[in-house]
Amino acid sequence: MKFNRRVDLDTLPKVDASYFNKRLEHLREDVYVTFVATKSQDEDDAWKDEIGSHLYIVLPYDRVVDSDNNVELMKEYLLNRLASLNWLDYQSLEREILHSLSAAA
Repeated sequence: MKFNRRVDLDTLPKVDASYFNKRLEHLREDVYVTFVATKSQDEDDAWKDEIGSHLYIVLPYDRVVDSDNNVELMKEYLLNRLASLNWLDYQSLEREILHSLSAAA
């Protein structure tokens, strides 16, 4: 899995995609997750193309800004949105994510 972020100046230091890249990069190479924390009116989305499966997760902007550590929030939203990748075995992926994140803690 590969993680990145779409942020603004206020959320840049508060959304740490590298945390997930370090712990989950060994999982599916064809799944790309973008955490979004901007004031835009974006919505969650999931799609598949020739590169792989993509998950676009919009985080609650005010909660991100109000917190210095959003890892738990990001984890919660990631796990809640995995079912959007319904063409994958997302339940197995969820178990693998939980195992990898708990082992790294």
